[in-house]
Amino acid sequence: MVSELASNYFSTQFGTVLGVLCTGALVFFFDPIQRAAEGLSNAAMPNTVNTPEYESFRKLQVYDSALRAALEDGQISERQRRVLSSMITSMGIDPTIARRMEEDLHPQLRGLS
Repeated sequence: MVSELASNYFSTQFGTVLGVLCTGALVFFFDPIQRAAEGLSNAAMPNTVNTPEYESFRKLQVYDSALRAALEDGQISERQRRVLSSMITSMGIDPTIARRMEEDLHPQLRGLS
């Protein structure tokens, strides 16, 4: 998911070749960055436990961020739609809620299937 979004963004900003290189660097460094972020969050909020409600909320936040990135230019491409659909399935997000989130961000989509 991250690599697809990064590829779209970097390719748009810097062109295809630099976009692929930037995405490759991001994917290569993503694991150490994620570990550092987890360490920082654990230091900032020690002894916190993920509840199912919190995990559901975080999944919706992640989906919302991906949706906002996909709608940056006002439309969702077929490729972006596939990534978003994959996120809905893999994160177990209710498709009705996902559709409602999309409609809230992009009102022109209301009534379309």
